[in-house]
Amino acid sequence: MVPDLKRYEGRLGRGDATVDGGYYTVTTDARPLIGPRGPANAFLCGGMGTYGLMASPAAGELAALHALGGELPSYAGACSWPRQDAPPLVGGHVDLLDDSASMSPPP
Repeated sequence: MVPDLKRYEGRLGRGDATVDGGYYTVTTDARPLIGPRGPANAFLCGGMGTYGLMASPAAGELAALHALGGELPSYAGACSWPRQDAPPLVGGHVDLLDDSASMSPPP
């Protein structure tokens, strides 16, 4: 994922570099939470699930627009809580650990 890190292989103290996964924060509708929340001047930027690395530039920009009082893009309501002007979900949240569904291909 980050090819330039190859130059540090063997120089990190433990021999080899390791990338490990873990739990991801995700909302029930799989949309991030970005915007003001809680006490005055507090902002939330999270719940991006497995899309954190890909979504972080746009999420950071949206959070900054909220913090600075800038003009928000049309999709900002879909990332607020409670949801405002959120387009309907197509397909809903997918539970990758749920193996109860049939594994046969669709017709």
